[in-house]
Amino acid sequence: MKRYLSPLETMLYRHLPSRVTLTYRVSGRVEESLLADALSATTVRYPLLRARVSHDRNGSFLQLDDSRPRLRVLTDGANTLREELNTPRSSEPDVLRATLIRGDVCTIVLHMQHAFSDGRSILAVGEILWQAYTALAEGRPAQLPEEHQGGLPDPIEAHLGGWSDVEVADYVATQDALSRQITLASLPRTAGVQADPSAAPAVDAHRVQLSREDTANVLAAARAADLSVHGLISGVLLSGVRKYLVPTCGPVNVGCLSAVDLRSRLGLPIGPDRVGLAASWFTGIVRLTEDRGPFELGRDYQDQLRVGIDRGQPELALLAVSSISASKTILNASLSVSNLNAVSLPPTPAGVQVTDIRTFSVPDRDFEKPDNGRLRVLVLTVDGRLNLELAFDSNFFASAQVEEFLEAAGTMLRSIGADVPACPRADARSHPADPPSRPRRLEAEPA
Repeated sequence: MKRYLSPLETMLYRHLPSRVTLTYRVSGRVEESLLADALSATTVRYPLLRARVSHDRNGSFLQLDDSRPRLRVLTDGANTLREELNTPRSSEPDVLRATLIRGDVCTIVLHMQHAFSDGRSILAVGEILWQAYTALAEGRPAQLPEEHQGGLPDPIEAHLGGWSDVEVADYVATQDALSRQITLASLPRTAGVQADPSAAPAVDAHRVQLSREDTANVLAAARAADLSVHGLISGVLLSGVRKYLVPTCGPVNVGCLSAVDLRSRLGLPIGPDRVGLAASWFTGIVRLTEDRGPFELGRDYQDQLRVGIDRGQPELALLAVSSISASKTILNASLSVSNLNAVSLPPTPAGVQVTDIRTFSVPDRDFEKPDNGRLRVLVLTVDGRLNLELAFDSNFFASAQVEEFLEAAGTMLRSIGADVPACPRADARSHPADPPSRPRRLEAEPA
């Protein structure tokens, strides 16, 4: 069976190649043969994982491959995980790559091409993988029903209905007008490396992890301020990114992008564990001034996100992808914030324990513009602890800058959480509590 790529899949595969990456840190002995068998069982559950990208004169297409998936096995070293992150997916046609890094503590790494996956997809794959591994380790069969009995799932665009050509054209015109009327601040190259459009990115990653107590306090602070957690975190990150933007002083407008999960919004129901690309994006424009703190910025952005979702802008963005691929409003966002919400550590067999989970959005090509990059923050709460993850091209952003940016965000979140009772009286320049707006839970996740 084969299926030609949709316009969105084609754009992401050919022009913006990247990966959604999931890692598990594991104590105890992971049996290589059992993991390989569990991987095979998982690809039966999700046939998309057995697909490969091929090409003919009509274009690129996905085709099912019935061969057993290959498990890469590496020996842990000082930089093995970093080297794995820097092995590009674009060099291979498979949708999925799985790697076991063996050492005193093992690491399992799953990569999926972003053209065919999103954050919730790869978490669903990881959950099924551990279910299968645990069953096999305990002597039970890993019998997992296929998700799509007919083979490959349809692209997400096939489930978007009810929009007219006029509405799509109006959306494109509005985006074009915004890109001409509003000057956005830029995030310049800071790594001291000359721009080379042909160079592959040198991927590195930084992380900030809050304690369970600090995480609970941040959730309470968001509730007290009548904000979603996504809105509060976005406000903190918007506040922190100002010092790195050009122009360096005075009020500026900055583009902030959130990925939006569409599974619950589609006319044709799609389950929460659907594996495949089922997300879009929304870009808001936020005015940064000296007297606007993270709560005000977060509420501004949250309100824009709410209105954009209510108007169907994420769906329209997918339908208009061929027309808006060059839109500055879309591509020049200096910050993106994707929230995968919360996950628990998976159940494992005796003697094996998952101790940590990390997720990244990893570029396979340097698609930062020479004078404008984007800090891509992925938010995931693991076992009650909030994590901010940022994978980046160290040829563009200085590692010290990214680390400073994330650490400052972590410090501000801890401070906000510690001051929950005082939030309504907080100073406007630190983290003000603005007048309440209508309650609404908004969470966004990686596309």
